[in-house]
Amino acid sequence: MNRETPPRDLLERLEVLLEQERRCLLSWEPQRLLELSLQRQALQRLLQHRLRGVSRKDEWLRRRLEKIGFLNRSNLRLTRAAMKVAAALATALRSCGQATYGADGNARPLEAGPLLQKVI
Repeated sequence: MNRETPPRDLLERLEVLLEQERRCLLSWEPQRLLELSLQRQALQRLLQHRLRGVSRKDEWLRRRLEKIGFLNRSNLRLTRAAMKVAAALATALRSCGQATYGADGNARPLEAGPLLQKVI
């Protein structure tokens, strides 16, 4: 995916990532969920950049964006969904003992796997 990829292709990839995140959350795969979450965030930033040049008359694209909660007046649905995923991920990491905490109580980052390193 690059800056030349059409928004429809980016949106389809975003939908796939959201579905994969949901499955990882249900199957309790915290490391994979973290990698997918970072990929999704990078893709969302790219999609936001690409949508600046898209006509608002593209009804198909608008409906698909609204369906996944990516486009609405205040983006509150996306924010709530992202917070739920982040909370579930933090819980999963704590329960698996993969998150470590410093003396200040802040979580330290996990080691990045090969897929995660590509995203970063």
